[in-house]
Amino acid sequence: MQRPLADGVYDHLLDDALAALVGGVGPEREATIADLEPGRTPAVIAAHLKPLVERVLASVQGEPAERQLRRVEILNRLLATLAEAAREHCTEPPFGEGELRVEGPRHLRLVRTRPALGAAPPVVLPETPLAESALLVNASGEPSLASELSRELATADRVELLCAFVKWSGLRVLLEALEAVVARGKERGVAAPVRVLTTTYIGASEVRALEALAEIGAEVRISYDDRRTRLHAKAWFFHRESGSHTAYIGSSNLSRAALHEGLEWNVRLSWRDSAPLLSKFRAAFESYWGADEFEPYEPGRDRERVARALAAQRASGGDRGPALRLDLAPHPHQEPMLEALRVEREHGHWKNLVVAPTGTGKTLVAAFDYRELRAKLPRARLLFVAHRERILTQSRDAFAAVLRDPGFGELLTSEHEVARGEHVFATIQSLSRRTFAEDLPPEHYDVVIVDEFHHAEAPTYERLLEHVRPRVLLGLTATPERFDGKDVRRWFDGRTAYEMRLWEALEQGLLAPFQYFGVKDSVDLDDVAWTRGWGYDRGELARRYVVAGGAEARARLVLQEVERRVADPRRMRALGFCVSVEHARFMAERFAAKGIASEAVVGETPTEDREAAVRRLESGELQTLFTVDLFNEGVDIPTVDTVLFLRPTESATVFLQQLGRGLRLHREKPCLTVLDFIGNARREFRFDRRFRAILGGTTRQVERQIEAGFPYLPPGCAMQLDPRAMQVVLENIRRSIGSGQRWLAQELSALGPEATVDEFLREAGVEAVELYSGGAVGRSFSSLRHAAFGGAPLNEATRDRHARLARILHVNDPLRLGFLADLAAGKPLPEGEREERLAAMAAAALLDVRRPAEARAALEAARADSRYREELGQLVEHLDDSRRDGVLDWRELGPAPLQLHARYRQDEILAALRAGGAEGVPRLQGGVYFEPASGTDVLLVTLRKSERGFSPTTMYRDYAISPSLFHWESQNSAHASTAAGARYVAGTSNVLLFVREVQEQANGVAEAYTFLGRVILESWQGERPMQIVWRLAHPMPGPLYTHATVAAG
Repeated sequence: MQRPLADGVYDHLLDDALAALVGGVGPEREATIADLEPGRTPAVIAAHLKPLVERVLASVQGEPAERQLRRVEILNRLLATLAEAAREHCTEPPFGEGELRVEGPRHLRLVRTRPALGAAPPVVLPETPLAESALLVNASGEPSLASELSRELATADRVELLCAFVKWSGLRVLLEALEAVVARGKERGVAAPVRVLTTTYIGASEVRALEALAEIGAEVRISYDDRRTRLHAKAWFFHRESGSHTAYIGSSNLSRAALHEGLEWNVRLSWRDSAPLLSKFRAAFESYWGADEFEPYEPGRDRERVARALAAQRASGGDRGPALRLDLAPHPHQEPMLEALRVEREHGHWKNLVVAPTGTGKTLVAAFDYRELRAKLPRARLLFVAHRERILTQSRDAFAAVLRDPGFGELLTSEHEVARGEHVFATIQSLSRRTFAEDLPPEHYDVVIVDEFHHAEAPTYERLLEHVRPRVLLGLTATPERFDGKDVRRWFDGRTAYEMRLWEALEQGLLAPFQYFGVKDSVDLDDVAWTRGWGYDRGELARRYVVAGGAEARARLVLQEVERRVADPRRMRALGFCVSVEHARFMAERFAAKGIASEAVVGETPTEDREAAVRRLESGELQTLFTVDLFNEGVDIPTVDTVLFLRPTESATVFLQQLGRGLRLHREKPCLTVLDFIGNARREFRFDRRFRAILGGTTRQVERQIEAGFPYLPPGCAMQLDPRAMQVVLENIRRSIGSGQRWLAQELSALGPEATVDEFLREAGVEAVELYSGGAVGRSFSSLRHAAFGGAPLNEATRDRHARLARILHVNDPLRLGFLADLAAGKPLPEGEREERLAAMAAAALLDVRRPAEARAALEAARADSRYREELGQLVEHLDDSRRDGVLDWRELGPAPLQLHARYRQDEILAALRAGGAEGVPRLQGGVYFEPASGTDVLLVTLRKSERGFSPTTMYRDYAISPSLFHWESQNSAHASTAAGARYVAGTSNVLLFVREVQEQANGVAEAYTFLGRVILESWQGERPMQIVWRLAHPMPGPLYTHATVAAG
């Protein structure tokens, strides 16, 4: 009799035995059963079968030889059943001839060239069988790690080592074995038999060890970037042409102590039973190997550099400090900024604002941008303005490095004057002393760049900006909104060219990670007066936080949480954001009374006292500064390690500004501690806005993240809501989602009937995917207008047509946007083969019309509806105005109207290629399609194949190795002898690669693919499926590469 089910979580296939146990769960308990996700189903079913097969085979009776034969007979029966199922359910069998028949209980052990004269040199194999996984803990009675590594090396064809540091004491015991791997590989023509990734982290590596690796022929790459790439991994991968790959992943660096002594744990993995894990290892290693952080090591060239870097790390204790990187090529996170600037200027916008956190390299972006402008503008006189001389010196050095001109630029400061005045780096103070009318003709400078542009509202900056008339104005800032309510976007026609998300900067290691704790507040706010556009009544908030009966209890709660969450509150450097001056002073007094030195610094605090308070905080004399809005922007205090949110902040902008005060990197700050006090709120208050500011995505996606406990955060970050705070937040968010149509209609009603799609989305602070619902609701802007203002409702057919506008929200190229704009404007549809295909693409996406011959008529019928034309036109205008992607013209496939790095739905791709001919666009079941007329293979890749979260069995099949190399796994039936496989290997077709991150958008509409252009074969291996590496003719965009690579950072 089976034991009843214990309480707990499960991930078990529901067989009859388990179903019976579930049926026995009493009324006082509950059991949750869910459908298996399709992407995981093959692995789950196979895993269910494995132990059953093992148990049956282990239980077979008889004499040893007879038992072995019976086991093989059982296996062949199972394989025969599998073959029959494949013939019935698979288009092509995913196995080769002979794979489903085993003759006897034997296994292959070795294939090699026959030794001469009958000699038989022994084959040294690891103690752990190649097909099994194991855990080594340096315990008595198990082989040592050094011994097992030597044996693995003896049979490996290629080796990869990922190690934080390499020491001679550890390397010398493996050096001969590694040298033998290199020799065997060179004999077989392997370009790099041994590859090693390491770092200068904490100065632990030894130059002698690195030189020894290079001398035996190993390829070594080193990360010198102590600010962003702190490699802690210790792992070996042993490749074998036989397919019997193995790996070690654990705690042991390459040192004597790690290999022979200590409480080191190392997991040995086998390809046979851990293929998904080894696939991720291989993917991550290739991504690191292709990353620019890891630089090739050549002893003659790099020995002194490595020695200096190691010595510097040892001297600093491995702490990261600020460093100006004078790179000559943009980092992946900087490329989208440059693309956005190009696109804005294509739109005719030559006043451009870039918003990105401090430390993201905005000055270098400006230098790269200027390098491009200098090649395009007939004249490129430059004025670079900042408020500190130190910034100017660093900026001039950055421009000189990017332009490869050591003598570029002149300083204009209190101590420097200019001689030529062509390329000037000036402090605002030095400029303000000039008489502009006499000394600075308005159009003298073609490019004016203003660093830390949030200072632009100061009189000195305002006078300069009102005077100059450059061809290009570029502003750089981390905080466009100021505490005084002014927004510097007014200098840029209200536009932002590019704004880096907090998430992106954290993932790149450009900001300090944070640990956020949401605490249920003791003061409820659900009855505080509320005014639309202003939020809570600040006077009433101040009264409740300072004067009312619960004020003292709340102050005690704040102190209690600080003591609980901060390691040593009397050594912290904290900023506390309050609702009023009185509140700031109240909190400072309460903290000081508990021995936490604190002051209130507010708008009326004299500048000298304010600056002195900041210095005292930095020195550690003060632990906390309480303020209202003073430190929202502009003040740079990298040592701040704690932020206290002591007031309800609905504005995502203000929330991020205040959070950002503590996100600067500093060597003494491992992470930022964030305490957010969350009280019961009015229905109008939007908690989702602050969490969307951190997490990105839609309100519903934020809800799922909170419910799941924030599983997907950037490295080093954590978020926790205590149970009562979580209940408050989720109830608030669910009310917002539940009343979505009603709430959106209220927002539109407040704007008035003349509001356009773009105005509504901007003012209401919602994304287009939230307005346009692809589900049963079928929401559109027109249906929302009816809900807000009444009038004639849309009939069912018209409503569906408007709702299908959700299917073009991805469009980001001028070719389709121009076609759709002409369609909405009532202009005659252009003639020509390319234009016919554009019409077919539009009809397929907008109207689900799949026959090319019917496309024009369907589009004409749709635009006969004036309301449809109006909404289509407004939506296209919004899409065109908000696009920042760098899309390139592409004409490598005749009239196919595809643009490089544009996004397309599957039906648009096939319509562009005239797939299906006159019969119309086919509906694909898989991710590949061959179009014979043009000889084109289409590869449609979804990176995250699992619909829910993280699935190791499906995630590491397709990934970016580098911006120009992409690893792709074919369908299970493909091998080099199939028609498709032969085309891939021989290169006889045009292979086009389209990639997307997920299958579906938040509104239920299929996610679009980014077109990466034509790819050519770099390498391939294996069969059923084939593992292929494609080389891209054009590097993939930076943001997509970040999602496509499996490497961190």
